[in-house]
Formats: sequence, C-alpha cells, structure tokens
Amino acid sequence: MHVAVLGLAIYISVRAHQQIKKQATEVKFVAPPPPPPPPPVATAVPRTAERPKAKKEFVKKENTIVDSKEAPKEDTSAKSGSGESVEATCGVPGKPACCGGPGEPPCRHCGGAGEPACCGGPGEPACAPVKAAVCGDPGMPPCPPQTTVIPFGPGMAKPSLLAGTEQPTLPREALVAKVEGLILVKCTLTKEGTVEDCKFIKSLPYTEEAILANLKGRKYTPVMFQGQAQAVTYTFTFRIQAQ
Repeated sequence: MHVAVLGLAIYISVRAHQQIKKQATEVKFVAPPPPPPPPPVATAVPRTAERPKAKKEFVKKENTIVDSKEAPKEDTSAKSGSGESVEATCGVPGKPACCGGPGEPPCRHCGGAGEPACCGGPGEPACAPVKAAVCGDPGMPPCPPQTTVIPFGPGMAKPSLLAGTEQPTLPREALVAKVEGLILVKCTLTKEGTVEDCKFIKSLPYTEEAILANLKGRKYTPVMFQGQAQAVTYTFTFRIQAQ
C-alpha cells in the first residue's frame, strides 16, 4: 500500500518536472511590430494678399475742438462797414496806413505813370492830365507801319491842293480829235502830300502823258488817320471837254 502511494508520488513528480523542462526549452519567436508611419509632410498654405486698411475718416462733431498742426493763415483782406470782404488797401506804397474803411480817408491813385508818389490829395500836386488815346496805346489798335498804304475812306478829311493845277494841258492831238469824257486815275498820296504810283482806271486817247505830268506836279496836304499822317490810295477824277 505504501509502495503504491510512493510510486504514484514519484510518477507525479517526474511528470511535473518534465512538463516544466518542456516549457523552459520551448522558445517562441515573434516577429517585431511594423515601424510607425512617417509624420505627414507640412504643405505650404497659400498666403492671401493683405487688403489695405481703410483709412478712418475723422468726423468732426459739433462743439469739438481739433488741434490743427498748421498755423492759421492771416486774413489779408480788410472788412468794410457792411461786413463784406474787400481788397486790402493797407500798407500799399503811396497810400495811407489804411484807407477806404469806416472813419478812414478814401483811397486814391498814387504812383501812376507821369505822376508823383501821390497826387490829387489835400496839399499835394495835381495829377497829370490824361493823355488822349491814340493808335498803339493799350486797348487801341496798333499803328500801321510807315510803309503801309491804306485806302482812303470814311473818317479821313479830303486832301487840299497846295501846289500845281487841277486842269491838265492836253496835247494838240487830243484837241484836234476833240477828245472829251471822264478819266479816272488811282494813285498813292504819300504822307508828304506827293502823288506816286498812278494807274489808269479809265482813260481817253492822247491824254495819259498829260494827265501823269499834271499829277506829278501836284502837292497836297497829308491825309490824317488816328492823329498821324498816313499814306493812302486816292482816286483822281478828270472831266475833259472838247474845245
């Protein structure tokens, strides 16, 4: 009985020892875990254009005092008694310290052409008389050049004969032919009153040389235009009667 029990105990002990040895010799090879995935690549975020910041407009409220960086400009205009702004008349050369305002002397013209520093006032010399406007003055038409010949027209006095004769001496041929009629000659009447550059507008036979000689021997008063002697084109008329 005791031998059976002892044998059973030994058997169980041997089996347990073998089981432990088998577990110790068995080695399990396990594959290593896969490596972790790489981190995601950072992508460039498109940069949007920055919008310009809107400039804030300053709105001035009523009864608000604003400190301006610019110095206020002085008002150079004087004010009349009615409160309206007028042109400054103070400190001008030749004028009083201030004039034209309430309780101040009236402003007057000083320093004009041909005038003293100030004229026309109490205790001051009289202003120079105003010169009559002629051609070439400001606001007047320019004077024609001395060599310009203008047509005789309205506003010009008819020239007067100073020397020579009005009736020409006709040649014998014209008298024999009993020539008669009207002769028109256009000439230049110079500033000195002489007759030049004659051309016949209408003529009669055997008379042209006698007419030209008659005109060449004449002298007239000069024709005046805008206060000056002027050369003009003038038409001379001859009436020839048969004798």
